[in-house]
Amino acid sequence: AFPESDLFFNLDKQGVLQEHSLLHNPVKELPELKRECQFCETVLAYQLPDNSVVYLPDDNQPSIILKKSHVDVPESEIKAKHWLSALAMQGQWMSQVLHPETSDKEWLTMVKYSFISQVMTPVTSYLVVENDAQKAILKKKQAQVLSGHKSLDLDEDTRRMSEPGLVVLIVLLVIVLGLRACSNRLRGV
Repeated sequence: AFPESDLFFNLDKQGVLQEHSLLHNPVKELPELKRECQFCETVLAYQLPDNSVVYLPDDNQPSIILKKSHVDVPESEIKAKHWLSALAMQGQWMSQVLHPETSDKEWLTMVKYSFISQVMTPVTSYLVVENDAQKAILKKKQAQVLSGHKSLDLDEDTRRMSEPGLVVLIVLLVIVLGLRACSNRLRGV
């Protein structure tokens, strides 16, 4: 599992080791891969000033260490097209991945900060607009997103079904009751 890999393993009832991804559909078993060594990934121990130790992948790639598990970034720290703002937002993303219970609360903030910083994040994307009309529509959609809820659909407004009016329902009810009364009279009830 993290940090050396996004994989985790499950031992099934037959004793077969099944490989899964923490990032992509964790429920689905990954196809079996032939490897020279299954657990060869090494890590580096990094001691923090408080003497706690974090483990980083030994892969010659940059890594981000969260100083605390919950990252709160004030809006005043977010600047347009600023590298440190992007780094803070990545820390905020990693924090909510570690604590999914904060996801609904943090999602809106992460989207807002991405719009402010003009930096694409895992929760946003960017479009190229060609004219002022498209720009206005995009601004309107951004406002809808910022006033919305993560778990709700951001798609177009749902169309109302064409439902019969109250008058039509009353007329149908009178017809049904009238036919029933006529039927009962003909039978002599």
